[in-house]
Amino acid sequence: MRVSPFTYLLSVVILWGALFYESVWSTILIWERSPTFNHGFLIAPICIYLVYQKWEMLIRLPFAVAWRAVIAIIPAVFLWVAGQLSHIAFVEQFAAFLLLPMMLWFFCGNAFIKELLFVCFFWMFSVPVGEFLVPDLQNITADFTVFFLELSGVPVYREGLFIAIPNGLFEVAAACSGIRYLIASFCLGTLYAYLNYTKWKKRLGFVAFSLVLPIIANGIRAYGIILIAHLSNMEYATGVDHIIYGWIWFAVVLLIMFSVGNRWRDPINQTLTQHQCHPNRLTFHSLRL
Repeated sequence: MRVSPFTYLLSVVILWGALFYESVWSTILIWERSPTFNHGFLIAPICIYLVYQKWEMLIRLPFAVAWRAVIAIIPAVFLWVAGQLSHIAFVEQFAAFLLLPMMLWFFCGNAFIKELLFVCFFWMFSVPVGEFLVPDLQNITADFTVFFLELSGVPVYREGLFIAIPNGLFEVAAACSGIRYLIASFCLGTLYAYLNYTKWKKRLGFVAFSLVLPIIANGIRAYGIILIAHLSNMEYATGVDHIIYGWIWFAVVLLIMFSVGNRWRDPINQTLTQHQCHPNRLTFHSLRL
């Protein structure tokens, strides 16, 4: 019988979900309980939108089994099994989410997966990873804070992650490391670069910018909070104010990032040409099961 491209793709996704249900569910639970990885809920809808953008072209491609994909699937399966047996959640979840693009490659063919390379890459933002950077980011934030406080003439003493000023004592806690800024900025910056640039140099340059900017911005944020607390004799920038100022500052940082990126974005017609379908390129062959 004839199978529509949508039904065929949906069947592959359902098969993947059924095979790796436990790994997927454990990942969703991390998205839910950890504010650092709440963005995971947005990755699948964004990927669906990106596929929708290319849909008219995708349904014209010849769907065919790509046996060479087995070469990549087998190591990924072994990695998933190793993650399960060793109870290393990241390894298990990384392998499980990596296997969806590989299954699509196997069942849909080389031409199909080639058109969705970025979507497959962006899909991997679903995997909750990055917390190993927290200690380093805490130290970088403390370095920035102390440097700017000294530059401002504020008496400061640092011991490890604790920063003391005449008015009080502050700690650069894990939540203040900027890991949420970094992951969110990296994710949004990567998506922005793909949608607005056509040259790889521009894309990679903007992605690098989206990684450096939040680290610097978080150091400035920490400095600003301590400076406000110092000038207000600890009346402001503590408690809830601390959080509110942080998110307002992150919104400003994103605005700066996109404003800078917009100065070098490629003409709309050029980016549309890259992402739009090519009617005469390939024809879709009906699938028979």
